[in-house]
Amino acid sequence: MYNEGVRQLTLILILLVSGCASAPPEINPAADAELSARIAEVSVGLPEDVLLPLSDEVKQALTERVNPDWGDIRKFNQLSAYFFDADEMNIQYHAWSTYDHDGTFNKRRGNCLSMSSLFVAAARHLDFDGYFQIVTVPPSWTHDGSTMIRYEHIVAAGDLGQTEYVVDFLPEFTGDKKQRSRITDEQALALYYSNLAVESMVSGDLPDGIYKSLQGLKLWPENSDIWSNLGTAYRRTGEYELAEASYRRALVYERNNYSALANLTQLYLLNDREEEADQYLKTVSRYYRRNPYYHLQLAEMQINQGKLEHARKNLERASRLGKDDALLFDALAESYDRLNDPTASVASAKRAEKLRQKERLRRLKEQSIVNPGQIVL
Repeated sequence: MYNEGVRQLTLILILLVSGCASAPPEINPAADAELSARIAEVSVGLPEDVLLPLSDEVKQALTERVNPDWGDIRKFNQLSAYFFDADEMNIQYHAWSTYDHDGTFNKRRGNCLSMSSLFVAAARHLDFDGYFQIVTVPPSWTHDGSTMIRYEHIVAAGDLGQTEYVVDFLPEFTGDKKQRSRITDEQALALYYSNLAVESMVSGDLPDGIYKSLQGLKLWPENSDIWSNLGTAYRRTGEYELAEASYRRALVYERNNYSALANLTQLYLLNDREEEADQYLKTVSRYYRRNPYYHLQLAEMQINQGKLEHARKNLERASRLGKDDALLFDALAESYDRLNDPTASVASAKRAEKLRQKERLRRLKEQSIVNPGQIVL
């Protein structure tokens, strides 16, 4: 079962682990030099050319709807209404849609990086402040086939004079100001390449996944999770020395990058290096037992094998462990449907919607009472 490691703005393929571990041995110098050479060879675009430019058609649509001469707060409110109101563009969140600015505008959907890029580009075109922030929150999990996926979050933000705005397409993840940190346009572009790398890896296009990961690292070489992603791609292509060097680079920049630790453990086991794997196995197994998506994935495997009672027990464990996770209950609803249990499926779907409604109400209360000087969409 693949549970691969990656962190970029939105998508993270991850081997599930937790706890602390001792630092791994030193990186193989030859493999490390090869990685540096490969990064040096790739070409990358500029954020203003790849991530943020708007076509003349989009610019015209924006200025027809939002007058650039209005005040900043009015421009922000009108742009937000234009993009997200049900009777206007009604752009929708879709986790696996990493588009550029025009793609998000024309298709009217995208993940949080895609939509944040569109909003930042539009804000700058309309002459008010816009930049990217990463939100540091407990990870949210889902799955795609046999790969566990962890979502992290990026938002558009800006200064409107005495008021800060945060445009959050998944408001349950926004967090308070201490949980958000500004990143550069170049770092956002690195995460854009990393998103594309993850999508290529999931679809089986490993060469493209490798190339786009290298592009991301050229722009943000200290990003531990892109290194872990790259290691996963190299492991799948059988380039084990480069995979190991990539995982170790990830651990240089983030010693407790649990996805890199687990991927390194899996690499050692794959190559019969059991003594080295033993350094991390206890850490890995503890987190497997605590992660609801691990139990969900076990249940789906058991459903495929006809082990329906075992599957039901794992679904119940997943429900208990992820009691506040709307995405998990969406997945549980699908799994119960496969078990031919419509009652449990409907109950899980209702639980997911109840959790979303609870979060919407919490955000409304926070905006009106706790944080009156901040606009959070």
